[in-house]
Amino acid sequence: ATGVRDVVKSGENGMLTSEHPILWAKSIHKLMLDIDRYVYMSEEAKKTAMSFSEDKVARQAQECYGKVCAQVQRCDILFSWNRKVFVKQ
Repeated sequence: ATGVRDVVKSGENGMLTSEHPILWAKSIHKLMLDIDRYVYMSEEAKKTAMSFSEDKVARQAQECYGKVCAQVQRCDILFSWNRKVFVKQ
């Protein structure tokens, strides 16, 4: 899983930077000098965070599990039907 790179859109809702301390500090300094960019990115970051709220993620997981269970039930029905056909022969 790529984690942060899947969520952060550099320059939109956050900044993807090098792990090198000087390059990281330069990125932060640049953002501190541009208050409009800072405000914009802060608002976008809040929106992104809200899309990962506990309720929303739980609801998405429940929907996903429901789809998987429905597929498994269809497979079980098909398998049991095929097993009955094979047993009769």
